[in-house]
Amino acid sequence: PDGEPTLDQHLEEEIDALKQFGYPIAVITNAGLIDQPDVRRALGKADWVSLKVDSPVENTWKKINRPHGLLELDAIIRGMLLFASQYSGELVTETMLVAGLNDDSESIDALVEFLTVLQPFKVYLSIPSRPPAEDWVRIPSPDVLDRVYQTIQTRIPVVELLSEDEGDSFHATGDIAEDILGIAAVHPIRQGALENMLASAQKDWDVIDELLQKDLLRCVEYRGMKFYLCQTP
Repeated sequence: PDGEPTLDQHLEEEIDALKQFGYPIAVITNAGLIDQPDVRRALGKADWVSLKVDSPVENTWKKINRPHGLLELDAIIRGMLLFASQYSGELVTETMLVAGLNDDSESIDALVEFLTVLQPFKVYLSIPSRPPAEDWVRIPSPDVLDRVYQTIQTRIPVVELLSEDEGDSFHATGDIAEDILGIAAVHPIRQGALENMLASAQKDWDVIDELLQKDLLRCVEYRGMKFYLCQTP
């Protein structure tokens, strides 16, 4: 739950086990290992699969994703196309739009061309809604986002722009401090989400103050909002 699901060598067995209970299975993957037959086989058993497609252009893909050195975009693209041709479930894609990297006309044309061949059921367009790894990362302007949306919609009928912040529906499972650190280790948490989480567990902000004092949690500001994430060593 803390990373890329296709790194789990038991993914196929887990999907098989869950299906016995009648649960629909969704897998969100960065598609980095989709060139491997066993990964495609495992994903093929899911009912809904989301593939990350930030750019089909190698230089842009590397700038946005900073992939492991052994990953090759050509192999990933071949794997995605092969998977799409064999998959009987609902296939969607997600593209993170970053100003100055993949929101120009040339980048969007390349993306649209690839998506036209891949033919996902739905295309999700997202923006950096949480604090990014680099301070220079910026969200494309509303005009650019609208242009990208309209361009993709000419080829893929169902397009959704995920421009809002994620919800605040985090819940405590026991130890509230451990729950917060577990979530913050995966991605930053907005202050509003933390406040709701503490309220549902009948705890106050002292929990956060203590984590901050112990240097287990840190606060950063992004887009006028406060986010909390695990302190890096």
